Amino acid sequence: MAENSSTQSFNYYITTNPDEMDDGWPVSEAMAMVISAIYERVMAMDPHVLRDLKRLIRANPSVPALRNLLTNYYRFQDDLEKAYELNRETLELFPDHVFSRVNLIHEYIDKGQLEKVEGVLGHHLEISDMLPKRKTFHISEVLAYSQAVIRYVISNKDFILAENRIETFYTLLEKFPDSQRNNISSLEDDLKFAKIRAGIPVADIPIPKLTNPLLLELYCNSMRINHGLIEKILLLPHKSILQDLEIILRNCLDNFFEYTQLPPDSRISEHPIHALFLIAEIGDEDSLPILLTVLSWPDEVLHFWFNDFLTEDFWKLLYKIVGNNTDELLTFILKPGIDPYARSVISQMMGQLALLKPERRPEIIEWFRKLLNEINTNPEFLNDKEAVPADLYLGDLEEIKALELEQEMIDTHNLYISERDQMFGGLEQMIHYLNLEEPIRIPPEPFPDIYSKYNQYLLEWEFYSSERDLEEIELIRNPDLNEMDEDEDDLYDEDDEDDIYDEWSEADSKNDFAPHTIFGTKEPGRNEPCPCGSGKKYKKCCMLN
Repeated sequence: MAENSSTQSFNYYITTNPDEMDDGWPVSEAMAMVISAIYERVMAMDPHVLRDLKRLIRANPSVPALRNLLTNYYRFQDDLEKAYELNRETLELFPDHVFSRVNLIHEYIDKGQLEKVEGVLGHHLEISDMLPKRKTFHISEVLAYSQAVIRYVISNKDFILAENRIETFYTLLEKFPDSQRNNISSLEDDLKFAKIRAGIPVADIPIPKLTNPLLLELYCNSMRINHGLIEKILLLPHKSILQDLEIILRNCLDNFFEYTQLPPDSRISEHPIHALFLIAEIGDEDSLPILLTVLSWPDEVLHFWFNDFLTEDFWKLLYKIVGNNTDELLTFILKPGIDPYARSVISQMMGQLALLKPERRPEIIEWFRKLLNEINTNPEFLNDKEAVPADLYLGDLEEIKALELEQEMIDTHNLYISERDQMFGGLEQMIHYLNLEEPIRIPPEPFPDIYSKYNQYLLEWEFYSSERDLEEIELIRNPDLNEMDEDEDDLYDEDDEDDIYDEWSEADSKNDFAPHTIFGTKEPGRNEPCPCGSGKKYKKCCMLN
């Protein structure tokens, strides 16, 4: 902090010197150093800090800052009820403690009790209004109070005041550049999403006009979206919803460049997947053109929005609504200019349909016969083999053991794949696989309902199962954050009477606090070459293990 720096604001002073605070709870220089170190450990979510904080509080019952740090620890652990309870206890002991009052404000906002907030903040929303007897406040108190005010006015949808207060916040940071910035970026996010929900244009984010404003929530939620919100959306008139969903998807293409310039945030970037899920849930055969229009997007647009979702899961959406419109799919897969992976989605869906609806197998076999005959004889395809994912078509036919098409598959292999025989596994292996006498594996229902799909992705997508999305958001807000090693088994032992400060130092010295960069991990696509070097596709090799 800037030494002995202070400035006057209205009828009070702001200081960076803890000795100038007139809060009534002075601490020694040694305790100030302990509090600072513990603060860093709380922010890093050090698992040992819970034990050490409880011991420090027991040894120093007149220091409210320690109790406040424990409250924050519980908040960061999402144990809000414990945080609320502890903070109310702290307020009973220290009724004028700024940070405890701020925590109470956050509790009221969390619970939607906005009518109680102004009574704590003060009518003029100034820290001196909340505690009129004090003449000097530490910069950390002023910033904490300011963030509570910003959150309150955002919740009250007073967006102009919120913008003004955010600007004032940054002015304070300019005057006190060594101050903790805390979560101002997250509050800016809150303002952004609150404006989106209210249908107010947000700079650089191309949100379309919709008939149903509730669908704007799709731009404010990742796959962790509340299921109650989805339920409310599904209660709206379905025809109107589908029209809005089509607008949302068209906007992804029309404003593609603008979206590529935004910082990564799953809450914004996953709105087209929400839209597709909703179409699959309430749509029917008449909705098929919407999905085919999406599949006709240029390859860079498809891969920006969907990445592996395109080849792994898009077929499940088609399966829900295709009905008997398989001829329309054949027309689409043979259209010029379609991305090869988009073509493969059609083939994949038809193959899976043969497994899930075995009574339709004869129809589907004839559909594939027409497809293979066309790509095997049409000069346009033969002269542009890169546009035809023939290996993926044959892979889907292998999966359903389409022995009826053995000759057509051999012809396709010889025309398209013989030069890349090792990549595909070889003609001999394909014929051997077709003739294996083993039962065909029937997959589970791919899209039982929209809620099951959301739950499935939260469990199965590495991005969510490892809470990578939460890390991504926190890294956007706090670029200096690093992952920390955790050991949740080392809990506080009430009977341990070792010297508090010695043990705290020893525990700290044993922790591994070496920072390391967080990298996203990407599993190979199911149709990519297996990384083990076998020459087979990943889905036919290590993916099975």
